[in-house]
Amino acid sequence: MAPELMKCPSCGKVYAPRAGKYMCAQCAVRRMRIISLVEEAVEKYGKSSPEDVAAFAGVPLHEAKAIINESGFLSSKVNPDLTCVRCKQRPAQPHAEYCLLCRLELNRDLDSARRDLAAKVASNAKRRSEMARGRPTGLTSEMGKKRALAVVRRVDPTPKGRY
Repeated sequence: MAPELMKCPSCGKVYAPRAGKYMCAQCAVRRMRIISLVEEAVEKYGKSSPEDVAAFAGVPLHEAKAIINESGFLSSKVNPDLTCVRCKQRPAQPHAEYCLLCRLELNRDLDSARRDLAAKVASNAKRRSEMARGRPTGLTSEMGKKRALAVVRRVDPTPKGRY
C-alpha cells in the first residue's frame, strides 16, 4: 500500500509526508536555517525591527515577519513600530494595521452603514407590501396607473365631412 503523497507548499515538490511534517525535507532544512538566522539576529546582534532582522538574515520581509509572529519569544523582543495605515500618526495595534482610535471609528462607520442599509431594506419591503395590497405608494405610481387606464386614442367629436 503506497503512502499518500502531498505537495510541498513552499517549492511545489511532491513528497511522502511524515507525522508533524508539512513540507519536504529540503524546504524544512531551509526553513530551520532561516529560523536560526532570525533568532541569531535578535538574540546575538540585538536587531529590534523586522526590517533589520530581514536584512541580516537575507530573507524577504514578509517571511521574517511570519517567523517573528510564530515565535512568542521573538515577537516580544522585536518591536515592529508600525504606524496606522489610515491616519499615519499613531502606532498600530499588535497584529493589526490600524490604531485603536481608527479601528473604533471604522467600526462606528460600519455600524452606521449597516443601520442605513437595514432601514432601506425595511422601507423597500414596506413599499412592496403596500403595493401588493393595492394602496397608493406615490404620485408617480398613481399617474402610471391612471395612464394605463386611459384610452390610447381619443375619439374625434366632430362629424366627418361637416367642416
